Amino acid sequence: MTNVNCTDILTKIQPCPPLTWRAWLKAGLDLFKNDAVAVADLVCVWQARAAERHRLRALDDRMLKDIGLSRADAEAEGGKPFWRR
Repeated sequence: MTNVNCTDILTKIQPCPPLTWRAWLKAGLDLFKNDAVAVADLVCVWQARAAERHRLRALDDRMLKDIGLSRADAEAEGGKPFWRR
């Protein structure tokens, strides 16, 4: 087994070539695109959750009984903010 110390490892590391402005810009745009997609997905989930809760609160007592919920359950779930699960 060969002994390796930190200076051996550091002297063998090749420096990264400098980024061109096009590569730098592309990397930044890729990061922005990924974040924008994640935010758009989150907004869609929030909208769907808010609509489901609104529809749940609009059900009458007979419909709630059919799905096994009470009015209090529906109000408790429907009263949650859209960002909470």
